[in-house]
Amino acid sequence: MGAQPGINGPFTEEFEQRNAAFFRDPAQTNKVVKLLWIGVGSDDRTVGKGPKNLADGLAKHGIHFEYHETQGGHTWMNWRQYLNEFAQRLFR
Repeated sequence: MGAQPGINGPFTEEFEQRNAAFFRDPAQTNKVVKLLWIGVGSDDRTVGKGPKNLADGLAKHGIHFEYHETQGGHTWMNWRQYLNEFAQRLFR
């Protein structure tokens, strides 16, 4: 199992097949998954293009998600901002 979308990998057919139940019925998935939140720094070398690949694949399947890209890399400043934004969404 190589790189995965979200972690420096492409959104592959093999990934779709392994997660077929998640992608099979987008309406049901969107009903069950209340918040799918992706945050990444534009210069994050740790995850590379993986988060964007994941977001593109989710959009292709009609899965609802939020994608947040900020300047910078895999830094405490970004993590702090993401935690602040994400935590507020958990209790809505």
